[in-house]
Parts: sequence; structure tokens; C-alpha cells
Amino acid sequence: MNDRNRVIRITTAIAGAVAVVVTLLMPLGYFLISYRHMTGSLETEAEINSRIISELVNANPDMWRYEQVRLEELLARRPSGGAQETRRLLDLDGKTVAESVTPLTPPLLRETRDLKAAGVTVGRIEISRSLFPLLAGTGAAALLGLGIGLTVFVTLRVLPLRAVFRAEEELCRLNEELELKVEERTRQLAEAQDELVQREKLALLGMIAAGMGNELRNPLGVMSNAVYFLQSVQPDATETVKEYLEIIREEIDNSQRIISDLLDYYRITTPRTAVVPVDALIGESLARCSIPENIRLRTETAEMPFAVRVDSIQMGQVLRNLVTNAVQAMPDGGSLRIRARKVQGTRNEERGNKDLNLEPRTSNLEPCADFVEISVKDTGEGIAPENMTKLFQPLFTTKSRGIGLGLAISRKLIEANGGRIEVKSCLGDGTTFTVTLPVGG
Repeated sequence: MNDRNRVIRITTAIAGAVAVVVTLLMPLGYFLISYRHMTGSLETEAEINSRIISELVNANPDMWRYEQVRLEELLARRPSGGAQETRRLLDLDGKTVAESVTPLTPPLLRETRDLKAAGVTVGRIEISRSLFPLLAGTGAAALLGLGIGLTVFVTLRVLPLRAVFRAEEELCRLNEELELKVEERTRQLAEAQDELVQREKLALLGMIAAGMGNELRNPLGVMSNAVYFLQSVQPDATETVKEYLEIIREEIDNSQRIISDLLDYYRITTPRTAVVPVDALIGESLARCSIPENIRLRTETAEMPFAVRVDSIQMGQVLRNLVTNAVQAMPDGGSLRIRARKVQGTRNEERGNKDLNLEPRTSNLEPCADFVEISVKDTGEGIAPENMTKLFQPLFTTKSRGIGLGLAISRKLIEANGGRIEVKSCLGDGTTFTVTLPVGG
């Protein structure tokens, strides 16, 4: 702000100085030029008339004072278009001998020349002109100069300041763009760094999973069989024993599920697609899920049966994972709705909607084709907005148990089958996962 005020002050001072010079130069120049022209013209008139009358005086040196009529005729002669003048002939005593009087507005400019006879001064001629026209013209020139000065002032002040302010605004805009670009590049660098770290973690995890999967599964299988044997041979065991055996079995199942998720994430095979009825796919998936009694299940499918072309095993795994997540999101009970319907492919083009977890260049959907939407909606607590973009990242989880590979595996399976997954969620209003798959034949 201080720099701007200083620029304004300097520009105003320069524009004012130039405007004052222009304003004064116009009337001053006009006055000087016109005054010089007037005095030169008056001197010429006085010289010419003094010579003419001096000739008359030389012709009659004793009686010329009495030739008043002829003298007045000579004095009355004017060049055509000449300025108004008053002319007088005066003797040595200053008495008027003859005159040609024209009323003049003061102030007056006078020019005097001597009249000589045989080299002796016998009188003088006096010619007067009014300076009023010159002063009036000077006033008009002053007004014109004032107008030009104001124009110059406004021009020299406004245009440079406007250019400076535009340049300043442009610099501010470029600075903002640069800051945005720096922020964007910084964000991209941070994302790239996070992705690199994530890949390194996944690569290390993949090596561990590949190397230790079987080694861990074998003892877990033995432990599971041992628990089953103990439960079989001790049907009359105390409730405490049964409870601990059940806890051991659940922990073994959880460990096996983690190992399976790790292996599945790194060894997803090419899907063996076939035409599968949607209602059958949903029914088989639900049959393998455990849904508590405090959760109301509702399925909605079209009256006209339709099918999808997918790998039924892989899509069954996806639906079971989504249903399991929905159940876990409602520990106190709620409503679970599974709906299937046909849609047009153009509706599912990547729109970049910030409310959807859509990642560019991840969809395998063909344009202008029919697809099937299978949505799984729960009435749980919902997902926090800051977690929406992380849902499908490997190893991201908000649960106290699990390693965060279920949704990552589901997305890979869906994309491998030519589909896409979207999610909508609102805190306190539940979550909806929507799987879009190509329609069957």
C-alpha cells in the first residue's frame, strides 16, 4: 500500500508539473508572439507615416502646421484590414496639429516618431493602438491552455497509474497462480512420496505374504483342527472352557482371513467370466454371510430377471465383503438393503464428482452400453469425509481389527471384471456402495 501511494504521489506531481507548464505556455507564448507582432507593425506604421509627413513638412517648412485638412487626410489613411489606431501630429510644444481619432479601449500601446525638416525636429507623430484585443486573445489562450493542461494532467496521471495498477494486478494474479502451482506441485510431490512409500510397504508385504502364507496356514490349520477336536470330545465342558475355545476358533479364523486377504491382493487371477443371473449371485453371496437378527435385510431386484457377465467366484467375494462391512457398521442393528437394476453406460461415465470416490482412468466400462448396478446400503454411522478418498487404498482401515485390504481387493476384482465401484456416505445417515457391472448376454 505504501509503494502504491508513493507511485500515486510521484505520478501526480509529474503530471501536475507538466500540466502547469502546458497551461502557462499557451497564453504566455500567445502574448509574446502577438505583442511582438503588434509592436513591430506599430513601429512600421509610425516610420512610414513620419516619412510621408516629413516630406510635406520639407515642402513647406513654415506653413505646414496650417495644412490641417491635408494632414488629417494623410493621418486617416489605413491599410486594408489594419488594426484600429489613433494618430496625432504634435508640434514641439506638444500641441495637437492634426489627428485621426478612433475610440480605443485601454490599455494602449503608443509609438512616436520625430518629424524633421532639413534635419531639424519640428514635431512628432504619435500612433496608439489598444492592447485589449491582445489581452482578450491571451485570456482565450489561457482558457484553452487550462483545458489542455487539465487534459494533459488527467492523461499523464490516469493512464500511467492505470497501466501500473494493471501491471500490479497482473503480477498479483501471476503470483497467485504461481502459489497455486507450487501448492499443487507440493501436493503432487507429497502424494507421489506417499504412493512410493505405500508401494514399498506393499512390495515388502507381498514378499512376506508369499513367503510365509503356507508356513502360517499350516499351523493355523492344525490349531483349528485341535479346537474342533476339543469341542467334539468335551461336549460337557464348562461354559468358561467353551467360551475360550470359541475365542481361539474366532482368532484362528481371523488370522486365516488376514492371510487370505494378503495372498488374494497379490495373486488376483484373470477372471473366468460367464453369464450369471443377478438374483442368484446375490442369493449365493448372502447365504454365505452371517447377518445378525437385529439387522433387517431387504433385497430389491427387477421383475424381469437379468444377468451379468462376470466371474461368479470373484463377484461373490466382493458382495460378501460389502455385506460384511455393512453388518460391521451397524453393531446396534439397523437396515441392510441390496438392490439391483439395469442402467445405461453413459450414466456411469467418470464425472469427477467430489461426493463419489471415483478415481480417473480406473474404469473399464464401455461407453453407450447396458450395465447392472448392485448397491449395498446400510444405516450405520457413515464414513468421515476425510476418509472417503482413502477407502480403496491398501492397508487403510478404521477398524480395530483387520489390515484394510478388503475394499482394495474388491476394487481390483471389480475392475478385472470390467466394472467399477462407487461409494456415497453421510455421517449419521449410512453408506451406500454401488457396483456397476457389464450386463450378460
